[in-house]
Amino acid sequence: MAVAQAILWMLLAVALSDVFVRVSPLRIPLPFVQILLGVALELTGISEHLDFSPEVFFLVFLAPLLFADAVRMPRRELFAMRRAILGLAVGLVGVTVLGAGYLVDWLAPAVPLAVCCALGAVLSPTDAVAVSALAGPLGMPKRLIHLLRGEALLNDASGVMALQTAILVAGSGQLKADQAVLQFLFMSLGGLTIGALIGALMGKAGSWLSARGMEDPSGQALLTLSIPFAAFSMAEGVHASGILAAVAAGVSYNAFGLNSPNDSPLRLQSRGLWHTIEFTLNGLIFVLLGLELPGRIGHIPRGLSLAEVWYFPPLIVLMLYATRWIWCWFWMRSALKSVNARVLAAMTLSGVRGAVSLAAVLSLPAAFQARDLVVFLALAVILLTLVVAAVALPLVLRGLELPDQDRDSREEVAAREALLEEAERVLDAQCGGELRKRLLDLYRTRLQGEAEEEERLRRSVLEAQRERLSGLLKQRKINDAVHGILEHELDLQGASLQSGPPIH
Repeated sequence: MAVAQAILWMLLAVALSDVFVRVSPLRIPLPFVQILLGVALELTGISEHLDFSPEVFFLVFLAPLLFADAVRMPRRELFAMRRAILGLAVGLVGVTVLGAGYLVDWLAPAVPLAVCCALGAVLSPTDAVAVSALAGPLGMPKRLIHLLRGEALLNDASGVMALQTAILVAGSGQLKADQAVLQFLFMSLGGLTIGALIGALMGKAGSWLSARGMEDPSGQALLTLSIPFAAFSMAEGVHASGILAAVAAGVSYNAFGLNSPNDSPLRLQSRGLWHTIEFTLNGLIFVLLGLELPGRIGHIPRGLSLAEVWYFPPLIVLMLYATRWIWCWFWMRSALKSVNARVLAAMTLSGVRGAVSLAAVLSLPAAFQARDLVVFLALAVILLTLVVAAVALPLVLRGLELPDQDRDSREEVAAREALLEEAERVLDAQCGGELRKRLLDLYRTRLQGEAEEEERLRRSVLEAQRERLSGLLKQRKINDAVHGILEHELDLQGASLQSGPPIH
């Protein structure tokens, strides 16, 4: 019962954080609000402290988050920026693991190097979602956010695999180079193969059901939810990488699933479901960070004093920033074509450590050597990178422009024009006169958007219709079932106004 209550309190904190950010006149980034609410839960003693096993933490938190990121990642940009993304997600991860490992080993010689490298692995993944939240109203240039998301997607997997290898070395004390290479290849290829097959099969199966009218959007949305857990569990069952399997399943499902016109109800259902799941899981991770903070601040690792460790986190953060700056200068020129000091500063500050790093460090086994020190330093570094990015990133992004950064906007305009031409072709073939003109005006409005005055009028009409419908229900002129049907239709109209003109 205590565990259930703790989870409910944490979920309430996540929900309240969103409300606070929306109503507060202060522009406080969402992750900070969630951390503060977690601290409040810990200090008041309302929520029970929860301990997750590493396997449960990876399965419940990381697998669905990485799957969702992989599904959302544009495949064309992922391929076009592959050199820069692989350099950041694999090369920089390796440099970070070794750099942070040797730095901490130099600062605390009593800690084994494998344990120090485990801390480096924990701190190697970046958090593109947190970066978007910290960027403020200015937002990130689209090409830059595509690069950051591609990096975050792959370095989550490579960082977790590096952590698993470091834990193995720390536990056994040795690992031969040839064994490490073979194990890495098996985990990588096995995880990628299993995940790609599961994602493709589930995508094709969903499209097959939709094409034959046998789909149930609610049931299939739940099946979609099961994909990352199935991929992760099957890969881990054969000792392959469950994290890579979840990523591969997302990329594969994006390529093979939900591409049919018949899949539109499932797409709508799945997007809403996954948006809620991502928000909830990311929020829970930051609330857990808040729950951990009071105990970690008051509990300096055994054998060390506050005077000995207070400067460790700032030094580690400086090392992370310096390494990222130098590495980005070498690898980003092929992706962004023009890399000046401001672009480098934006990329460096965007190396925020967040949800995946927190999940990774909290997943360390209780018996892990020097676990208190690793958790203490990881939490401090995560907080420092969040604070630095929250302060400096909006300043760096102000007025930042990248070459060809309006490409997405131009492509969207061209696609809308192509869809309008297709509508004209079909209407010319099947009808004419006043009906053709009326339908064409309707499609033109939907595809090209509408004037501000027209949109304001539509919102006014929609609001009046809602009030009238509610009045009919109160007057008992319609029952709840009829009210629900018509309310759903009005909700769909309102959603189209909030999200802008749909493309399909």
